[in-house]
Amino acid sequence: MEQDEVLTHFQSLNRTRIERLRELAPKRQRSFFELLALLFHTNNHILPEFIRQDIPAGIMDFQPSNTQIDAAKELNPSFQFKRHALRHYPITGLYLINSNGLLNYPKQARFDLWLVHATDLSSDQKQALQYKLVAVSEWAATLGITVTSSLLAEDSLNQKSFSDDELDHFYLNGLILAGAVPLWWLIPPDSDYQTAVQTLLKQRMLNKASVIDFGGLASTISMAQSLVDDGVELLDGSIDHGLMYLLPLLHLQYQLQQYPNLPWLSDDLKQAIYQGETDPLQVDCKVLQLKQLERSNISLELLNFARQSFYIQAKERLSQKVSNPKLSWRRDFIADFTSPWSWKDAIFEQLDMQKNAHYQQCLAEHQQTNPVFQEINNSLATFTKRQQTTLDKQHQLIDQKLKLAVDDNPNTIQCLPVGLLAKRHEEHLYLYRFEADGDWKISNITLTSPTKLPLHQNTSLLHILAWAICNQMLTNTTRIKVADSCNFIAISKVMSIVKQLLRSPLAVPGKVNTKSLHDSPELSHVLLFANLEQQPTSKLSQKGLRLSSLQNDPLNYANRGESLVASIDGLICSSWGEWHIFSHTGVEAPLEMLTTLIHWWNPQHKDSYLHCWCPSDSYGKAISYRLEKLYTEVSEHYHENPLTGDYLLKIADKFYQLQWQPGSCDFNYLANTSNLTTALARIKPRFSVCKLDQNLDPTGLFSTLLTHQSDSQIIFFLHVQNQTISIYLLDELGGLFQQTYTDLTESTLVNHFHHFLGALTNRPRLRFFRLEQTRNNKWKTAVLPRPSQRNLGYLPVAITMDSPKDSANCTIECGPKHFSGSANDPALFSQVSELMLSLRQSKNDYPLYITQLNFSQTTVIATRDYIIQKQRLENLLNIK
Repeated sequence: MEQDEVLTHFQSLNRTRIERLRELAPKRQRSFFELLALLFHTNNHILPEFIRQDIPAGIMDFQPSNTQIDAAKELNPSFQFKRHALRHYPITGLYLINSNGLLNYPKQARFDLWLVHATDLSSDQKQALQYKLVAVSEWAATLGITVTSSLLAEDSLNQKSFSDDELDHFYLNGLILAGAVPLWWLIPPDSDYQTAVQTLLKQRMLNKASVIDFGGLASTISMAQSLVDDGVELLDGSIDHGLMYLLPLLHLQYQLQQYPNLPWLSDDLKQAIYQGETDPLQVDCKVLQLKQLERSNISLELLNFARQSFYIQAKERLSQKVSNPKLSWRRDFIADFTSPWSWKDAIFEQLDMQKNAHYQQCLAEHQQTNPVFQEINNSLATFTKRQQTTLDKQHQLIDQKLKLAVDDNPNTIQCLPVGLLAKRHEEHLYLYRFEADGDWKISNITLTSPTKLPLHQNTSLLHILAWAICNQMLTNTTRIKVADSCNFIAISKVMSIVKQLLRSPLAVPGKVNTKSLHDSPELSHVLLFANLEQQPTSKLSQKGLRLSSLQNDPLNYANRGESLVASIDGLICSSWGEWHIFSHTGVEAPLEMLTTLIHWWNPQHKDSYLHCWCPSDSYGKAISYRLEKLYTEVSEHYHENPLTGDYLLKIADKFYQLQWQPGSCDFNYLANTSNLTTALARIKPRFSVCKLDQNLDPTGLFSTLLTHQSDSQIIFFLHVQNQTISIYLLDELGGLFQQTYTDLTESTLVNHFHHFLGALTNRPRLRFFRLEQTRNNKWKTAVLPRPSQRNLGYLPVAITMDSPKDSANCTIECGPKHFSGSANDPALFSQVSELMLSLRQSKNDYPLYITQLNFSQTTVIATRDYIIQKQRLENLLNIK
């Protein structure tokens, strides 16, 4: 083929490609292709993204077509363009790279735009052109098109500005919108690039056209890292879509196998053009990829997958007759191109059904393609190791996504990838439970016997319904038939559950945020369902009666303290996009629910969607509100104290403690605990911030005291009522206990405890507060002044015990006298009491006090032990 003929063929191909790209594009985006060259050829304030008149404008060898001028007039009828030649054109060429090819038009259109300017432009002119490129990219974005622009100097192209991979990409998919044509067009196939260029110069063939030399393609031996990077990007964007994008992935796997002897796809294009090919689709990037695979030794199964991927991307349903196809050129090509494959009609029909595919077809596609993705991923890892290249962190996420795609954990709702979800919901679904303790089964056809295979089965009704909704099978218009052998679940209850699920995030397919896969999964949404298949046992409810009581807490209802929550089923959506299910039954179900959820919480993030529902007509709203409130309170407490904390609540008239620390979360039944005061005074092995369920503390007294918890201070709260002073001691472990004193003043008690505890070493800071109840029955605290250092005025009594046990041996020092014996021996303390009373100078009948208490054991003794033993020993001293 002569040089003139080659140039004509390439220019014809280029024009047709641009026109067909415009045809493929949505109507609102077509102006982008029609006006793009014109925006850089003339400065006109009527056109989009006009900046100022001195922006360099004018493209070599370019005259706008009537179509382009008409497109500008559609924007503004007053647009006028005068054709005239310039002495100097600041822009050598404008090039648009369409990586997607012409088989279809993507939902998210992306293009690269190269602007090559003349060498002699000033720095200010270059900067102005850069501003123009940015403005045009922003205009394209308003049309739904993403443009990545590059500003290139003509003289820099000879300095190897591009990698060979980028040049192959440009020669394969580049469109010359205006300006000089690539010199590469005129170099015959299989020719040495530099030698051919010199030959053309000698023959003066280059004078017949404006050409620009982007450079030739060298060896592929330096492409290893580029192949790996492209592979990771392709795989990451493909594994959720089944067959759709499998063709470029299989072609990449072929390249990995053939490396370093890779044929450039642009060379295949050039070879076809020099052989007279005129159809742009015959040299489309996807067609050339498939042709290379057909010439390779790829297995027939994988080749068939590649062909199906190609056919799906073409979006021409050949199984359906179309009298006036929208794009006849594409339909005719696909019909001719697929003819040699000898596909049966059933294959075309199946592939043409993809847009309306039911679950079974989507599942089959997933089961077929997921092993292929895994194989390609393994090929990528093997190639990386062999070529000593590097895999970025994105590849680790791909491994994670592939594992999630085959996750068969029984507590996980099995859901197809987002791109493979059912496109068409089921009109009818049938729910069966053939045995009382058997599985629930769901099917889109009637099951006449238990032996017939359903679509899915599970012991949990919630699991079955969530599975059907997650996989887009069950919607608001689906008709459901329920057959329950034990006659416990009515169709009305099933429909109510479905209604709740369809209103929740479960019904909205969520695309996984790949960034979240770097971290451990955490809770995003939680749905709670109380008493779905379990009901609380009650003699009254069995008789059809509803008990009304002032004790209306659903966890401690009526005087018997009955819990109305018999079971809790829950659905958790993780940050990885997976839905997990749990189920707890019995009185302790709310606590088990909380321990399950705490393991999912992230201390740094507490925002999550919560919804709770109970089907009971009588108590449903109250139960739902109670569980939501409980969840909210525990969540707030956990996120304020993520390292360690505990929560006290009462269920069925029994006290429980929920507690967490790093790596563990559990709850305990507090045996021998009849009231809140006893529960708060329990021995704690370490400091943890305690919070009370609000129903335990209706006056807010203890919650007010607990707000002062700290491991660095010991706090006394004194509440004076008549002749009695109640002291609440909040110790360094977060424990709270109460002592009562009569016929003593506030200042006396403050001074006494300050001197007593002040004598102990290594004790936290002491603080004293006055506790008062306001007129609206709320509690407030006020700091008491620091006690004076004056002498207390009573005889010093020092006791040393072996341990904090009541029966421990002790030594009592009262002045020069020493007494020894058991710390719970009344006779021993009677002797001490007689001695102290005989030495007393005052006749006032005030109590006897211990001024100092020590323990001889070396382990750390909690402050509470000092205070408890102090009061017990003082009671022994004051027995009359």
